[in-house]
Formats: sequence, structure tokens, C-alpha cells
Amino acid sequence: MVTIIGTIKKTENEPSFLKRTVHLEMQNDQSAFVEFRGPIMLTVLDQFKIGDQVEIDISFNGHISRRSGQEYNNLVAEKIKKLELQTSI
Repeated sequence: MVTIIGTIKKTENEPSFLKRTVHLEMQNDQSAFVEFRGPIMLTVLDQFKIGDQVEIDISFNGHISRRSGQEYNNLVAEKIKKLELQTSI
């Protein structure tokens, strides 16, 4: 499992599946698209909103496309927590 930190920029629902994709913006202009799967993870995700800075534990789920034979990885959320922004004095 890997932990990534970033800000939620966008969420996309996939109604035909119990899945929602979160566009996470990270440091150095990097971004990630993280899948939240199943009713429990979708309920957990409902507690977060666009602009929240979060820490997400992810697992990698590798696949081979049936059409093209191309290999790819999905980033699947296992756990998410909100990070409190620290202000300096």
C-alpha cells in the first residue's frame, strides 16, 4: 500500500458501477485519478468536498485491456483522511 497526499479537484460518478473517481492534485503539478469502489467507500467519500486536502492510502490494481492488450494500473483507495491545513505565525 502507498500513501499519497493532495487536494481534491474533481469527482466523477460512474452510476453503472458502485465507483467514483477522484481527481487529486499533488505537489509539483502532478495529479492522480483514484477510484473509490463499493458502497462503504462511497459513503466515506461523501464526507469530503472539492478543495479538501487529503491523505489517501491506495493499492494498485493491474489489468490488461481486452481490446488493445495494453497494460495499465488503477489506483484504488483503501483509506482516506482529511488533513488540517497548518498556518504559520
